[in-house]
Parts: sequence; C-alpha cells; structure tokens
Amino acid sequence: MARDIGYEPDLHNPETINEKILWKKIHDRSPLLTKTTDKVEVREYVREKLGAVADALLIPVLHVVADPSDLPLMDCPVPFVVKANHAWNTNLFVYERRPDGWFMASTGDQARSFWSRQEIIHQCNQWLNHTHGFSDHQWAYLGIDRKVFIEPFLSDAFEGQYPEAKIECFHGVPTYVLAIAHNASGRAMSLLDADGDRLDLKCPPHDPVTDEELVDLRAHLCTLRRYAARLSEDFDYCRVDFYVTPQGPRFSEITHYPRSGARMLTPRNFDWEMGTHWKIPQS
Repeated sequence: MARDIGYEPDLHNPETINEKILWKKIHDRSPLLTKTTDKVEVREYVREKLGAVADALLIPVLHVVADPSDLPLMDCPVPFVVKANHAWNTNLFVYERRPDGWFMASTGDQARSFWSRQEIIHQCNQWLNHTHGFSDHQWAYLGIDRKVFIEPFLSDAFEGQYPEAKIECFHGVPTYVLAIAHNASGRAMSLLDADGDRLDLKCPPHDPVTDEELVDLRAHLCTLRRYAARLSEDFDYCRVDFYVTPQGPRFSEITHYPRSGARMLTPRNFDWEMGTHWKIPQS
C-alpha cells in the first residue's frame, strides 16, 4: 500500500482521501453499502431517491439469472453487455451474433474475438465463483447475492464507450468530477471541480481529456450534480458514476472504495486536500 500511494497510511488519524477510504473499508458496515454496490439492487435505490426521473436515467436490464446457462443469449438484441452484479471489471461486450451461434465479443482484458455460447457461460461462472472484494477488504461486495445480467450496450457509432462523469460526493455534496473519455489511445482522464473547471492535477498514466471531449459532460453537469447529491446523501463519502450519451445521462454505479484507497494523485498534496472534505469520527 505504501508503495502504491507513496507514504505509509495512518489509519488511527486518517487525513488523506486514500487513508479515509481505507478507514471506511475497516469500519463502515452500513447495509446500504451492500445494496448500492450490487449492480442490480442499486437500481431500486436509484428509484427510491429519484422517483420518476430514474426511468430515463437507468439502463434497462434485459435479463437477470443466478445460473448463467439460463441466459437467453440468442434472443437478446445486439449489441449487449453481460455483467456480474457482485464485482468490478466483469463485463463482456457482445457486438455481433452469427447465425451459426458464435458471438463477436470482448472483455476489459481481451480484444474482440469469436466466442461460443459455452465460452460465455464459462466466463460468467468464473465471475460468480470468485469472491470479489475479499483480498482488498472491500466489505460491501461480500454480502451480495451473486447473479449475472444483460443490459444493452450503450455505444457510439464506432462501437466505443461513451464519456463518463464520476462525481465525488462528500456528505451529499458533489465536490469533484472525474471525467473519462474513451478514444483510440485508450482512456483519457481529468479531474474537474464541481463547476466543470479543470484542476491542476494529473491522473497517471492517463492523458488528460481534451476540451472537445468535455463539451457534452459540461452541458449536463448541473443535472448530474443534482442527481449525485440525492444519491449520495446517505453516505459520508461515495462516487456516483454516469455515462454521458447523446440521449442524455445514464446512471452507471455508486462506488464506495475508488481504487481501493490506493489512488495515485499528482501533485500528492491533493490527496490531503480531497480528504479535508470528508469528516469521519476520530478513533
């Protein structure tokens, strides 16, 4: 941990954002953490908080199953995404379905290739058999009833992912925005203040997001802040994530342990500055 963030974290008197995320992993046992970490159950929470607005904000779920062999892969309109509800980095993007039963698909770790139905089911079973959160002490993941589900793949004309706005909230107050753009060189990242202005901060190893890539995000930022404030009001700290699409923003997830408390921030003093917004009980 010290090697990742550049110092030995003090969990008895946490001050930086990384130290306080680590503190939260150890001490916070609110059942709402588990509910809002579950990628299926969080949808109910969004409806409770936002009411009718949630209908437009939530990406439709096409199917939810406990047994991956029950997934109706031949019946879902392409493109779609297969996900696990209890984990991170468990996304299988399906771009094309061939009449012979093969699928053109990719994951976060594998480039596009042909997958059989059985290979997709095997991948899902591997996800379900892995206890996400255990090795990193991310308590909120451990109590989730494991399932896999399918939702439409929100993609641009080139089948790329839309920009993302990840809003850091402290005690229900949106304070920072992590802007992410997906382009030919990979993922670009920039940290903005709550008004959408750039901060003098780098997110290594990623290049910064260009001003052109920030246009749509900034156009929706007032609305996104309002949604994030409602969705974060039950927590001392969380990050509320959205996709920014031409049809308007779409909810992605609520994240309680960004980078598991090992986020590299340049300059490093911003680690402390972010932490000042989060008031936790003193040990």
